[in-house]
Amino acid sequence: MIAELQDVSNDLGEKKSKVDPVIQALILEENAEGEQEEKEDVNQSSSVVGSEDEEVEDSDESPTV
Repeated sequence: MIAELQDVSNDLGEKKSKVDPVIQALILEENAEGEQEEKEDVNQSSSVVGSEDEEVEDSDESPTV
């Protein structure tokens, strides 16, 4: 979609200045979403590691009957 808008912008000539800010905003939004997804992936990985640590801690304890 962004590539198509850039093509349209090139074809517009003088009116290009009206479309370019929209394209830039879309690119920034897309980049921000990508960074947010990366942060969520790291947080999920940390959660999995944390739960594994908890399991290890539990295994050190003597079993209760």
